[in-house]
Amino acid sequence: FVQCSEYGDCDVMPCPTDEVWSVEAYTCVWSPIPSSMPTSAPTPYTFNCDDKNPCDPLFTAFEYYYPHVEEDKFVQCDAHGGCYVRPCPEIDEVWDKDLKTCV
Repeated sequence: FVQCSEYGDCDVMPCPTDEVWSVEAYTCVWSPIPSSMPTSAPTPYTFNCDDKNPCDPLFTAFEYYYPHVEEDKFVQCDAHGGCYVRPCPEIDEVWDKDLKTCV
């Protein structure tokens, strides 16, 4: 999680072992699933927001767009690790991973 001071300084802070950050509790909580957080960036080239979520800000800082498993969609991340599946706006468009836009 990121902890910021009243002066605007921010630091990445780890949760203790076997704990994960809870947005709802606004603190680190015990994780019943030891491997619930990824230990490395995902390696496949397509993603979704369930079991293939690329939106870990610790591994992918400032990367916000990824190809979805369905070519007419893409994955959009926010700076806090939120993951959103977005459709391409036009019916015949597909996601271009190099241009990071629908074409």
